[in-house]
Amino acid sequence: MVATKLSSKKLKTTITKKQATPAVDFSNKEQLTISEALRDPDNVLYVLNTSNLAGGKRSDVLLDIRVNNAADSTLVAVPDSWLPFDVTALVAKSDALSSVSFRQAIQSGILVILPTAKAKAILTNDLEGVTGERRRLNMRGKDADESSDEQTPGIEDAIENKVDPQVVTIMNQTMGPKDRLAVIRNIAESLGELDMKYIISKADKTETRLLQFIENIRDKQRRGR
Repeated sequence: MVATKLSSKKLKTTITKKQATPAVDFSNKEQLTISEALRDPDNVLYVLNTSNLAGGKRSDVLLDIRVNNAADSTLVAVPDSWLPFDVTALVAKSDALSSVSFRQAIQSGILVILPTAKAKAILTNDLEGVTGERRRLNMRGKDADESSDEQTPGIEDAIENKVDPQVVTIMNQTMGPKDRLAVIRNIAESLGELDMKYIISKADKTETRLLQFIENIRDKQRRGR
């Protein structure tokens, strides 16, 4: 019998060699969670505007994203469209995924994260429809440049009055009172005084439950001081 003898050097190499970590593949999923997006090796980050699923008309979704933990932030507008939107065209993927504004949009259901394969499939399966939709968005952007009245509703509030862009988006959407209240409840913990004043100023008088909800939050905050 012939025995195979391993040198100590080869034996050590055999024992300590690590197995390669299998690549993460989310291509078969319909949408991703924040946790999955963080693990996804793709450097792009596609989202889908689902603000219409909250019970109203789809509208632009505003995101206030800090860049590299800096004091300044970038205001990203995800357009009112069925086309997947690549957030990384404007900010880094890591900055978007760590953004409170972005996470709130995912949590409240007005945006969903798409796997890259799913997003690209939507963008390539109906080229005629995609071309037409992009033309519509380009024309809307051109009209907005020519007339300030055509800008994203409330964008001045988010910039000048320091109102959370998510609050601006929600309050400028067309939706029923119950649906708006449900979305506001999801982000209630992050609401500041300016946000609540904005909600009160924009809410319809018939949205009594929403107005009462905001007043209750303000009362609790006052008592906690």
